[in-house]
Formats: sequence, structure tokens, C-alpha cells
Amino acid sequence: MSVEEAAVPKLATNSVVATNNRSFALTIFLNAFLLFQVQLIVGKQLLPWFGGTPAVWNTCLVFFQLLLGGYAYGIG
Repeated sequence: MSVEEAAVPKLATNSVVATNNRSFALTIFLNAFLLFQVQLIVGKQLLPWFGGTPAVWNTCLVFFQLLLGGYAYGIG
């Protein structure tokens, strides 16, 4: 190996980049899944507080669906 070759740093291979992309995607989807678990807890706590109408539950659903849309936009 010449001195010129030793001075050039090696770039990441495609397999390393693909592994990092998979781990990032897995982390984001796991985070989204956990967020939807929180949706059920928050919805159950807010329903009696705001009178238990279906509009409260629908508002919770819309809010968390918008968060999921933000995750999808962030990945894409």
C-alpha cells in the first residue's frame, strides 16, 4: 500500500448504510407504536373529563393520526 492510499479514509459500504437505515426505520416505527399505546391511555383519561362524548374520542384519533402522518413524512 502506498502512502497516498493510506491517507484516503475508507467510505462506509452499502451494507453499513443499509443497516443504519433499517435501524433508524425500526426505531421510528417502534416509537410510533408506543405513541399509539399512549393514545389509548390519554383517550380514556380525557373522555370522562370532557363529558364522554364521541367527539372527544374522535379528536384524540385525529390528533394521533396527524402524528403518524408526521412520522411517515419524516421517513419519506
